[in-house]
Amino acid sequence: MFCPKCGHQASNNEHYCIQCGSKLPDASVSNQESPNREEKHNTSNFSPSIIDTVLSDNSNAGDAVVSKKFYIGVLAATVFLPIIGIIMGIIYLLKDHPEEKKAGKMWLMVGIGVGVLNAIILSMGN
Repeated sequence: MFCPKCGHQASNNEHYCIQCGSKLPDASVSNQESPNREEKHNTSNFSPSIIDTVLSDNSNAGDAVVSKKFYIGVLAATVFLPIIGIIMGIIYLLKDHPEEKKAGKMWLMVGIGVGVLNAIILSMGN
């Protein structure tokens, strides 16, 4: 099966393209090769980073999986309450879309990092 957006070859059990993140058609419905995959295939190896994807201001609001304001809001809340980043990170890591997983991973790492930093600072005060 091939991604209808970028032409990347995907396995039949994938729900989202690992190259561009778009939703793949159901494998049972489309089990054939794309007839014009040469036209659609993206020859560049560019893969946008989480910052480019999540924080970009897209003209089409449907393109953003995690909005810029929500992403930054969770990061800001995590600085003050690390448990927010940890909980949101776990929730988003369990989702199917690769960009949601990337955001969840970032929130989880920041939450754990801030929590450890707070524990070190508190232990030095005693």
